Formats: sequence, structure tokens, C-alpha cells
Amino acid sequence: MTADPSSEASKTVVAAASVESAHDGTAEELLRLEFGRESDLPSAIVAFVGRMMEQHQAERETFLAALRVYKEETARLTLEVSEARADLGRQIEASRAEREHLIGEFLDRVDQLSAKLSTSTARFNSKLDEKDAIIMDKDHRVEAYAGKAANAQNVIEDMRRSTSWRLTIPVRLASRLLARRGTSGD
Repeated sequence: MTADPSSEASKTVVAAASVESAHDGTAEELLRLEFGRESDLPSAIVAFVGRMMEQHQAERETFLAALRVYKEETARLTLEVSEARADLGRQIEASRAEREHLIGEFLDRVDQLSAKLSTSTARFNSKLDEKDAIIMDKDHRVEAYAGKAANAQNVIEDMRRSTSWRLTIPVRLASRLLARRGTSGD
């Protein structure tokens, strides 16, 4: 049996369905409320409306069950998301703390190496300055000795050019020969 949407019976079914949701009564009781007389209600209409209301009630219960499942799933997922966010926040904070710790260690190590480098540089510069001072002192000594040697050379040259030196050449030669003979004859 198909229902004509414009017929009185269809309007009655719709009215019965809406009244049922308001009063939660049986289909027959709702139809009697609508029409008031039992003789006007054919049993086929009452049975049809009853089946429609049962189907509607089953669909409603299925929908409500699905809605409860959806609510439960939404609550579970909300809880999981909240836990995941909290876990992510903890991981981010742990990562941030680890990063700060590693940066601190790195900077401490850089400071230590810088201090060692500064100390080594200062020590090597000090040693280099000492060596430079020693070299300069030795250079001054060399220059002094070179000056003394030049003076001595000039004195020797002056002495060789002198008249007395030239006049005493034969005496010096004879004295050398006698000295050789004395050492070889003994």
C-alpha cells in the first residue's frame, strides 16, 4: 500500500508521527486522539501507521545508537588528541631543554678552547719575545765583536805599515828560526 502525500490518511500519518514523538503513545492511541472515533479508523491504516512508527522508532534508536557511538568516539579521540598534545608539549619541552643543554655545553667547550688558545698564544708570544730579545742581544754582541775585530784589524794594519814593524822584520825572522831549531834539536 502506497501513501498519497496529499490524502487525508497521509496527513494523519504525519500528524500521528509528530504527535507520537510528543506523547510517546502507541499509533492506535494517537490516531484515536486525532479522530476521536473508532469506526473511522480502518485497521489497515492503523497497522500501516504502526509499522511506520515502529520503523521510525527503529531508525531513531539506530540513529541514537550511532550518535552515542559517535559521541563516545569523539570523546575518545578528543582525549587521545589531548594526550598527544600533552605528550608533544613534553617532547618539545624536553627537546628545548636538551638543545639548551647542548648549546651550553658547546659554548662552555668553546670558552675552554678559547682560554687554552689565549693561554697558549700568550705563552708562545712571551717565548717569541724572549727569543727576539736574545737574538737582538746576540746581534748587538756580533756587531760589537765585528767592531772590535775591525778595530783590531785596523790596528794590525797600522802596525804593519809602521816603520818600526818594517825595520824589525829581520829580527823576527831570526828569532823564529832559532825557535824552530831549538825545538827540533832537543
